[in-house]
Amino acid sequence: MAKRIAWVLSVCLLVALPLGCTYTPQGKTAELEQQPMVLGALLSITLLDTKDAPLLEGCYALCQEYEALLDADNPASDIARIHAAQGALTQVDARTAALIGLGLQYRQMTQGAYDITMAPLTALWGFDTGDITVPDSAQLAAAAAQVDWRNVSLNDNTVTLINDAQLDISAIARGYILDALAEYLRAQNCRGARLELGGTTLLLEASADGEQSVEIYDPFSESAALVGTAVIGEGSITTRGIYQQYMELDGKLYHSIFDPRTGVSAVTGINSVTVFTSSATQGEALGYASLVLGEAEALALIESLPGVEALFCMQTGALVSSSGMGTAIPFTEEEIVG
Repeated sequence: MAKRIAWVLSVCLLVALPLGCTYTPQGKTAELEQQPMVLGALLSITLLDTKDAPLLEGCYALCQEYEALLDADNPASDIARIHAAQGALTQVDARTAALIGLGLQYRQMTQGAYDITMAPLTALWGFDTGDITVPDSAQLAAAAAQVDWRNVSLNDNTVTLINDAQLDISAIARGYILDALAEYLRAQNCRGARLELGGTTLLLEASADGEQSVEIYDPFSESAALVGTAVIGEGSITTRGIYQQYMELDGKLYHSIFDPRTGVSAVTGINSVTVFTSSATQGEALGYASLVLGEAEALALIESLPGVEALFCMQTGALVSSSGMGTAIPFTEEEIVG
């Protein structure tokens, strides 16, 4: 039985940041000297045109607040308390309630390609723990039957789960934190910032020159080939792909982008998708859903949303883009040599 497991991270060196945070001035910028882990992903913050260390401290403190609310592995978090309540009413922080509300909205927007109640599926497959197994049909059916957004009741800041439902907010929680950081920095009159967490980057008022270049790669191609460069001012860039957590078993690829409607890894011919939008939370939801929906349905969804563009790296090697790539989002495709 041949088995190969891979986790792909944007940065290979993981550095835990202890108390507080430090920064390294670079010209007129300030950035975290070390990259802390937030919800299992590396956080990178660069403030532009400032050396304000207390502002960085405030950013990191805010991340710690959100992690304390949203980390399902922390028994004191809102998410863990909701699960422990076993169907009883649970009072949560307004920020947690807002995220759950967004998750329910994105389920409707994507017609079920993203579902906030996927926790039974993610637990069954074991990609998050590294104890990966391929479930049998009975196990899949049982887990998939628990995936149903209608089992979530949200009333102001009170949450109730029924029918043994469990929440999995991991697909959008990091983007939600980035959006909160951007809101905090704007309130502090920050002139510009580059925020990165997991596979999402959020640019706040871009750079002093007004634009930044973003290189897009196809990690499943030979040598992770550069496919093109986009130029954006302010906004969110999210890249999701089947390469981020996957396993090959007996010649078959299994990955952690599950179709909530079937319980198995989505097979749509897309290696990765990069979504450009104003909201990092929305970008993460759309990135996940696009990999589940496939090219035609995903493009139709993207085109229906104002201010959203996307670029798909297909398993055939082709690039597929929404209508605004190249115009609303300047994009230069890399010339393939050979």
